[in-house]
Amino acid sequence: EISMKKHLFSLFTAILLSLTCLIPVLATETETTQPVVREPGYCGENIRWSYDDGILTIDGEGLMDDFEEGTAPWYEYRKEIRKIVFTGGVTYVGAWSFTDFDKLETVDFGNSMYELGKYSFRSCDGLTVLHLPDTFKVFGEESLRNCKNLKEIHCTGRPLSFRLNSLWDTYATIYFPADRPWGVDYIAELEAAFHGR
Repeated sequence: EISMKKHLFSLFTAILLSLTCLIPVLATETETTQPVVREPGYCGENIRWSYDDGILTIDGEGLMDDFEEGTAPWYEYRKEIRKIVFTGGVTYVGAWSFTDFDKLETVDFGNSMYELGKYSFRSCDGLTVLHLPDTFKVFGEESLRNCKNLKEIHCTGRPLSFRLNSLWDTYATIYFPADRPWGVDYIAELEAAFHGR
């Protein structure tokens, strides 16, 4: 009887050790086969972002957060994002938000945008045309620098503020409505600031 108990105990121990060895293998297989979940998150106090099939949507009110280079929460999708849509009442695009997003072709700025933060769209080679709403006022520092294929920027008439190197190495024509022309003195200031470019 003692011998039988020892045999059963040994058998039970062997089975237990075998199962223990299998657990890490099963855990590893489960971890690697689960799909990547692209959950939305916050990018401002009252602003959320979500990504789906090449389209990044930024929705809410007020100012987006500023970021350091390469730290925007959607940065890992920079080679997939083709379009950005601002909805709600977003008024400011955070610094470094979309720098070097070469696949980006279209930006819908919504109806409330006021300012592009510094470096926000720097070196976005896919951009060709931008349309800015009535509310827009400020091109931040280097915000559209080196967008080499950007040819047209459509504004709605109010005098704009161009911060340091905001359009450097970007040879776009800026259009505004004929019924709301910019003043001669303001245009002269721009020409002086951009050295005739």
